[in-house]
Amino acid sequence: MSSWPITATATHAWCLPARMQGNRAEPRHPLYLPTAFLSGYKIAWKGTWVRGVCVSERWPLFGKAGMHQRGTLISQPSCGRVQAPPRWLVFLLTAYRLTWKLTYGIECNQPAICCSQWKNRTQYLGHSCSRHNAYLPFTSCTMASQKHSVFVSGVTGNIGGAVAKLLREQHGWDVKSTVRDPDSPGAKALAALGVQLLPGSWDDIPSLVDAMSGIDKLFVCTATHVEDPGLEQVHAVNIVRAAQSVGSIKQVVICTSVGVFSHQEGDKAQHSTFFDKVMTAKRAGERAVTEDSPWKWTILRPAIFMTNFLAPQVDYFSPGFRASGVWRSTMTSETPLALVLPEDIAKIAVAVFGQDEKYHGRVLGIAGDVLTVEDALAQLGGKTKRSYTPYYMSDDEIEEQKESLCFTVAEKSLRHMADNIDLDELRSMADLTSFKGFLEKQEELVKLAYSG
Repeated sequence: MSSWPITATATHAWCLPARMQGNRAEPRHPLYLPTAFLSGYKIAWKGTWVRGVCVSERWPLFGKAGMHQRGTLISQPSCGRVQAPPRWLVFLLTAYRLTWKLTYGIECNQPAICCSQWKNRTQYLGHSCSRHNAYLPFTSCTMASQKHSVFVSGVTGNIGGAVAKLLREQHGWDVKSTVRDPDSPGAKALAALGVQLLPGSWDDIPSLVDAMSGIDKLFVCTATHVEDPGLEQVHAVNIVRAAQSVGSIKQVVICTSVGVFSHQEGDKAQHSTFFDKVMTAKRAGERAVTEDSPWKWTILRPAIFMTNFLAPQVDYFSPGFRASGVWRSTMTSETPLALVLPEDIAKIAVAVFGQDEKYHGRVLGIAGDVLTVEDALAQLGGKTKRSYTPYYMSDDEIEEQKESLCFTVAEKSLRHMADNIDLDELRSMADLTSFKGFLEKQEELVKLAYSG
């Protein structure tokens, strides 16, 4: 199929194929076609690639650079050989940019993306470019005309901090949160990014209400307390009650755990003791967000963190692994291992914030990679120059570990963690990190952890 260039944003994805292939035809702004054409040319001319712009193999302007082939979006093609455009084309690009600014009040250097903004302003529903894997989390011009204010709980943690950083650095949204110690290094770093930090805690609902004043979106991510897992439920419910009191919140995204998918609450024969307590608390937080809610909601359930293979976390989640080279787990040789980076969870959260209608009512299992235990250990060994062996525990051995605080050696339901992961959908929402990519990015820390 031959098609025009496609420009996609998380808020609305534009497709202009020669044949609609079942998509409902909708009104187009008269400048959409030339601006999409020129924006595509501009991207090639600059020698840079903007994710979300894809063309068919037959589109002549790009030659072999920047092709969209067989449903896979190439994120870093080389466009350097494309010749610079003539001056008349540069003039037209500038004219279209000014047209959008004067007519619709949108300041944007990529006119085709502004077409989706015009579409949003006129209340038309966008089409999803799922046939082309052409989703893009956010663009600066999208955020500039649709600015929101988000309260991020757990802002000094790995996930909440990554969400706040993305929203501030890349998208310019207002971010608020509460902290107990505004002088901590993490809090100071966030404040330097423009995050508004107010005194308060999850135990103090009035302080949460004050901090949420004026916000329209909420990210809930609470911490597990080893000594008292039920405290996480209290904190999540307090955050939701505060949000309900504020009254201005239109969207809530809550981050829990992939373990909730397979958790049977109170089934002590099926689950380890600690796992049951933790997942019960997380499920209660989800119910607080979703039941009789006045807002659009989405649940994110992330898999095992890749960072659990680094020190010191590895000694908690895989006791004795660094010394022995034997990775004991409740997995089997056939069951896939789902892994994710906290930063990638944040990317998905931000993408969901940009498409509240699309993801309302959805429960998403989050992972950046799904692979066998053998493959994961082989990749780790390739980076550390050591050999690692998996040890698959029998049901009797797992039963003996039932009171352990380590899910990896105590919880059989981890065998099913990948059953609810749709990597294709997740990769269409954001650039995700594979386990191999994680090992490469953290090579120094990986080698340091396993050098002894």
